[in-house]
Amino acid sequence: MKMILSSFVLLTSFSLFAQVNQSDPQIKDMLIPAKEILADEVPKLNDDGDIQLLLKAIARQESAFARKPLTGDLVIGVQRFSMSILKRTVEAFKLLVVKLEDCRQNQSHQICQQNFEDDMKTYFRWYRPDIDHQSKAHFTGYYSPTFDATQTRTQSHMYGVYKRPNDETLRTATRNQILFQDRLEGQNLELFYLTDPFELYLLHIEGGGVVEYLEQGVKKQAYISYDGTNSQSFKFIGPYMKSQGYIKDLSIQSQRAFLKKNPHKWTEVYAQCPNFIYFQITKSEPLGMEGIPLTPGRSKAQDKSIFWRKGIMGFVATQKPVMPTPKNQKPKIPLTRFFIDQDTGGAIRGEARADLYFGYGPEAQFLAENLSEQGDLYFFLLK
Repeated sequence: MKMILSSFVLLTSFSLFAQVNQSDPQIKDMLIPAKEILADEVPKLNDDGDIQLLLKAIARQESAFARKPLTGDLVIGVQRFSMSILKRTVEAFKLLVVKLEDCRQNQSHQICQQNFEDDMKTYFRWYRPDIDHQSKAHFTGYYSPTFDATQTRTQSHMYGVYKRPNDETLRTATRNQILFQDRLEGQNLELFYLTDPFELYLLHIEGGGVVEYLEQGVKKQAYISYDGTNSQSFKFIGPYMKSQGYIKDLSIQSQRAFLKKNPHKWTEVYAQCPNFIYFQITKSEPLGMEGIPLTPGRSKAQDKSIFWRKGIMGFVATQKPVMPTPKNQKPKIPLTRFFIDQDTGGAIRGEARADLYFGYGPEAQFLAENLSEQGDLYFFLLK
């Protein structure tokens, strides 16, 4: 495998510093503020996640690369690479992951892990975000919630999940105009209806999920995925509610309870977040950017104003809370894992900010609602 990878490196490395975009102003560079680190600064690469899910995320990323050409350059630190470095990095990394899995079938995990880490330091350049000479990153989590829905508006389900309008005036309507003035009703944009505007707000935060509904008496499910916004500003409503004394803490539970008891405050509160998300129905898990199905525990969302082309490989070293025990404790354990940048979010800003996708179910929801940690974020590119 090492011989195979060495040949791969030799065949691809000659164009890493290509200047192909300099003559075409229509081709955009991706500029990542980061600094390169030495091999001995690379952390232990003990991945605590499901390797098969990692390989699935890699396969989905390779499909995304095949669908859309990689143009322009990637500039990270003081170095410039052809954007195709993203594809070559993913391909080379997959070879090492497969090699690691094959090794574990016949040798001790410790030996296999050490060989893997040696290869990762030999064949890749490593970087950390560089913000004012600090490199600690901020990690949060998100998941795909499941919502009770109807296909038509009813007294119990009043708040619409809509397709993206083609008409610019309709598309840029504010949240309150859509929620409380029916700006999009009757435009053939309706997908589903939810029970209250807070559930819709949570769906918008997550950027996708599952809806359960009845069709001719039969219970069905549908995946819905992000398909654009109204281009209005995004702000969390929690801080405003706390500043007004409506809630004592920023938990989802407190926000939900207040809004349920005080519908007369809805227009005031939701006016703080005029942003509105549009959706599409998909056949697979909710899609990230570039039509990439998100993979639980392996996809992450980063700032699209920086990481506008998806697919950069990363390694996360932080900690995560554990679901409460009967004693209602919330201990934390390490989270060390490879993630691929495959999504974005309205609240994700800066090169040292990442939202980690955890999938479905109670544990995923718990992590989405409780993970907010400082830690280390690393990027790596094929030499």
